[in-house]
Amino acid sequence: MNAHHLKQSISQPQSERTGYKMVLHDILVNRLNLSPFRPLVDNPYVKTAKAGRFHQSSCAIALYSNAFTQKAVFPYELAPFGYINKKYGELFSFGIYRRSDGELFGSIIPLTANLESISQFTREAMAELPIRGIYVRFLRTPDYVRLVSEFGFTPAKEEPWLRDAPEEDESLSHSRVDLRSMFSAGGELIFPPLKRNFHRAMNFLERTGMDFSFVPITPENSYVAWDIVQKHFEMLESRGKLVGSTHHDYLGLLHPDIISLKTVTACLGMIGKLPISVFIGESNGNDAISGYAGITLRDIDYATGKEYLPIQKEIDGMEERHGLGSIWKGASAIPTYVFIRLFSQFHSEGYHHFFMGGSEHADIDTWKHKQMGAEKDPTYWAVYSRK
Repeated sequence: MNAHHLKQSISQPQSERTGYKMVLHDILVNRLNLSPFRPLVDNPYVKTAKAGRFHQSSCAIALYSNAFTQKAVFPYELAPFGYINKKYGELFSFGIYRRSDGELFGSIIPLTANLESISQFTREAMAELPIRGIYVRFLRTPDYVRLVSEFGFTPAKEEPWLRDAPEEDESLSHSRVDLRSMFSAGGELIFPPLKRNFHRAMNFLERTGMDFSFVPITPENSYVAWDIVQKHFEMLESRGKLVGSTHHDYLGLLHPDIISLKTVTACLGMIGKLPISVFIGESNGNDAISGYAGITLRDIDYATGKEYLPIQKEIDGMEERHGLGSIWKGASAIPTYVFIRLFSQFHSEGYHHFFMGGSEHADIDTWKHKQMGAEKDPTYWAVYSRK
């Protein structure tokens, strides 16, 4: 896919515009007084809401309230990033999605909204919209308990969004890395598992004569990032690990209005001239930054990229002399190495915490905690549904 095709994917509906979606849009805007989220205009509202939480960012809205996902039931020609409530003290985003069983549910991401306003909006929306219920995401334990005990909500596990991941990527908890425990005051990497992976990756790069670098993602090269995202999800599907999310969900993060925000870091990870990874993150306030896309390809056949690497002949010769296994020893450390480089950069910029997001799979969750030194940062879903 080239830049032209990515632009078409962002600007054109994947399915025909339907009157049903337009009816829902009309209700959301004209009866419930929501506005389509416009990152370049609304980012100041989001910025004032940031208090060091993973979901308090324009990127979080673009990822979790977007209309690009195939589950969305509202027109992304009119509301590509979903809708936002901008009343003072009641900031939240909203979208409507079709669950795997065909039922329609709303989804609230509270940024500053208090529980009373969330509860009031939920009841108003349920009265106006033909939906089964509304999920509220990213709830800390006290707010989760109050919504369930005082406002008539129930735990999402009683009305699961997905059978294998009732609360999607919050099912196995979000994760947070304390960057101060990863590095010394002078910036030296000190966390043992990361040090081991760093040395393995460096040995691989030095042995093959390759270097690693980051380059910014721009509207002109964003199709390259999209290609990496697609290949990653193809890999997950081939291994039977595709749960909930698909590559379509990430189109919002690659939108020009998101990657051009000053609060957003968007970059391609390069081995030589070959792009192998995508990172998109945003600061969340209180010395915290979050990663919303952190993907590195693991397919060696793709990663060698004969047409990209001028040293391929030398690599071929080394394979003949030493065997395929020895030349690629340490290559599996590259995905972790990418995060080490990012951690180092963010630590040097003064960030204290890095949110790694949630996990639908136990192996990913284990990797984050054992290899990356992340701590669990649990949040929960509550749901209000028709009886």
